[in-house]
Amino acid sequence: MSRLEIVQRKYTDLLADMKRMEREHIKSKKRADQLQKEKDASRSELGKMTTVKDKLEKLCRELQKDNKKLKVGVQEMFSLNMKADMVTG
Repeated sequence: MSRLEIVQRKYTDLLADMKRMEREHIKSKKRADQLQKEKDASRSELGKMTTVKDKLEKLCRELQKDNKKLKVGVQEMFSLNMKADMVTG
């Protein structure tokens, strides 16, 4: 085998390797882009869920306050009814 054939074969092998690596690079880049889109979508969804969670927690606190007020009101009414029954009874 002559030197020219050896260099030619080496060049052909390197060219094939380069094309294979380019294809792998393109696949990897597409996968990276897809993962980035999924990551962005997940962050967006997390932001929305956090907002909803905060609103629900605020609503829960308000409902707990209202429930406490109602409970106190019922206890006061019960106490007044008991006193009225004692006075009339």
